[in-house]
Amino acid sequence: EWGARVVRVDAAEHDRLAAASQALTHAAVLGFGLALAGTGVSAADLRPVAPPPATTLLALLARVASGTPEVYWDVQHANAEAGAVRKALAEAVHRVADTVEHGTEADFAALLGELRAYLGDDLAHHRDTCARLFAQP
Repeated sequence: EWGARVVRVDAAEHDRLAAASQALTHAAVLGFGLALAGTGVSAADLRPVAPPPATTLLALLARVASGTPEVYWDVQHANAEAGAVRKALAEAVHRVADTVEHGTEADFAALLGELRAYLGDDLAHHRDTCARLFAQP
Protein backbone atom coordinates (compact mmCIF):
# COMPACT_ATOMS: atom_id res chain seq x y z
CA GLU A 1 0.00 0.00 0.00
CA TRP A 2 2.86 2.43 0.76
CA GLY A 3 5.20 1.39 -2.04
CA ALA A 4 5.79 3.18 -5.29
CA ARG A 5 3.81 2.28 -8.38
CA VAL A 6 4.82 2.84 -11.98
CA VAL A 7 2.41 5.25 -13.65
CA ARG A 8 3.20 6.40 -17.19
CA VAL A 9 2.87 10.15 -17.67
CA ASP A 10 4.55 12.70 -19.90
CA ALA A 11 7.14 15.13 -18.53
CA ALA A 12 4.69 17.98 -17.96
CA GLU A 13 2.25 15.73 -16.09
CA HIS A 14 5.11 14.31 -14.02
CA ASP A 15 6.14 17.80 -12.95
CA ARG A 16 2.55 18.75 -12.13
CA LEU A 17 1.98 15.63 -10.03
CA ALA A 18 5.42 15.78 -8.37
CA ALA A 19 4.85 19.42 -7.43
CA ALA A 20 1.55 18.52 -5.77
CA SER A 21 2.70 15.28 -4.13
CA GLN A 22 6.29 16.13 -3.22
CA ALA A 23 7.14 19.85 -3.39
CA LEU A 24 3.89 20.93 -1.72
CA THR A 25 4.08 18.20 0.92
CA HIS A 26 7.71 18.90 1.79
CA ALA A 27 7.10 22.66 1.88
CA ALA A 28 4.16 22.14 4.25
CA VAL A 29 6.28 19.95 6.54
CA LEU A 30 9.19 22.40 6.46
CA GLY A 31 6.85 25.32 7.13
CA PHE A 32 5.29 23.46 10.05
CA GLY A 33 8.75 22.79 11.46
CA LEU A 34 9.94 26.37 11.07
CA ALA A 35 6.74 27.72 12.62
CA LEU A 36 6.96 25.25 15.49
CA ALA A 37 10.63 26.06 16.11
CA GLY A 38 9.67 29.73 16.24
CA THR A 39 7.15 29.17 19.04
CA GLY A 40 9.81 28.41 21.61
CA VAL A 41 8.08 25.12 22.49
CA SER A 42 10.61 22.30 22.27
CA ALA A 43 9.98 19.06 20.43
CA ALA A 44 10.89 17.30 23.68
CA ASP A 45 8.12 19.16 25.53
CA LEU A 46 5.62 18.28 22.80
CA ARG A 47 6.44 14.59 22.58
CA PRO A 48 4.50 13.43 25.68
CA VAL A 49 1.45 15.61 25.00
CA ALA A 50 1.21 15.73 21.20
CA PRO A 51 -2.03 14.32 19.78
CA PRO A 52 -1.74 11.95 16.81
CA PRO A 53 -1.86 14.67 14.11
CA ALA A 54 1.01 16.59 15.75
CA THR A 55 2.97 13.38 16.32
CA THR A 56 2.54 12.50 12.65
CA LEU A 57 3.72 15.92 11.51
CA LEU A 58 6.70 15.73 13.88
CA ALA A 59 7.56 12.31 12.42
CA LEU A 60 7.38 13.73 8.89
CA LEU A 61 9.51 16.68 9.98
CA ALA A 62 12.12 14.31 11.44
CA ARG A 63 12.17 12.34 8.19
CA VAL A 64 12.66 15.42 6.02
CA ALA A 65 15.17 17.06 8.39
CA SER A 66 17.20 13.83 8.48
CA GLY A 67 17.16 13.48 4.72
CA THR A 68 19.71 14.42 2.12
CA PRO A 69 19.50 18.19 1.55
CA GLU A 70 20.33 17.79 -2.15
CA VAL A 71 17.27 15.60 -2.72
CA TYR A 72 14.85 17.98 -1.01
CA TRP A 73 16.49 20.97 -2.70
CA ASP A 74 16.06 19.29 -6.08
CA VAL A 75 12.37 18.62 -5.39
CA GLN A 76 11.86 22.30 -4.55
CA HIS A 77 14.23 23.88 -7.07
CA ALA A 78 14.30 21.74 -10.22
CA ASN A 79 10.54 21.42 -10.75
CA ALA A 80 9.14 24.42 -12.61
CA GLU A 81 5.73 23.80 -10.99
CA ALA A 82 7.05 23.87 -7.39
CA GLY A 83 6.94 27.65 -6.99
CA ALA A 84 3.24 27.75 -7.76
CA VAL A 85 2.38 25.12 -5.15
CA ARG A 86 4.50 26.85 -2.50
CA LYS A 87 2.66 30.08 -3.29
CA ALA A 88 -0.68 28.24 -3.05
CA LEU A 89 0.37 26.83 0.34
CA ALA A 90 1.23 30.28 1.70
CA GLU A 91 -2.06 31.68 0.41
CA ALA A 92 -4.00 28.79 1.94
CA VAL A 93 -2.39 29.30 5.36
CA HIS A 94 -3.28 33.00 5.14
CA ARG A 95 -6.83 32.06 4.17
CA VAL A 96 -7.20 29.82 7.23
CA ALA A 97 -5.79 32.55 9.47
CA ASP A 98 -8.08 35.17 7.94
CA THR A 99 -11.12 32.93 8.36
CA VAL A 100 -10.32 32.27 12.02
CA GLU A 101 -9.41 35.87 12.84
CA HIS A 102 -12.16 37.64 10.89
CA GLY A 103 -14.75 35.01 10.03
CA THR A 104 -17.28 32.95 11.89
CA GLU A 105 -17.54 29.33 12.90
CA ALA A 106 -19.82 28.90 9.89
CA ASP A 107 -17.08 30.29 7.62
CA PHE A 108 -14.64 27.80 9.12
CA ALA A 109 -17.15 24.98 8.61
CA ALA A 110 -17.43 26.08 4.99
CA LEU A 111 -13.66 25.66 4.59
CA LEU A 112 -13.93 22.11 5.89
CA GLY A 113 -16.85 21.49 3.54
CA GLU A 114 -14.78 22.76 0.63
CA LEU A 115 -12.04 20.29 1.55
CA ARG A 116 -14.52 17.41 1.88
CA ALA A 117 -15.79 18.28 -1.59
CA TYR A 118 -12.23 18.34 -2.94
CA LEU A 119 -11.56 14.86 -1.53
CA GLY A 120 -14.85 13.63 -2.98
CA ASP A 121 -15.03 9.88 -3.41
CA ASP A 122 -11.50 9.54 -1.95
CA LEU A 123 -12.55 11.01 1.43
CA ALA A 124 -13.34 7.64 3.02
CA HIS A 125 -10.11 6.06 1.74
CA HIS A 126 -7.92 8.81 3.20
CA ARG A 127 -9.92 9.00 6.44
CA ASP A 128 -9.48 5.23 6.86
CA THR A 129 -5.76 5.50 6.12
CA CYS A 130 -5.47 8.13 8.86
CA ALA A 131 -7.37 5.90 11.29
CA ARG A 132 -4.96 3.04 10.56
CA LEU A 133 -1.95 5.32 11.07
CA PHE A 134 -3.28 6.59 14.37
CA ALA A 135 -4.20 3.07 15.54
CA GLN A 136 -0.56 1.93 15.39
CA PRO A 137 0.86 0.94 18.80
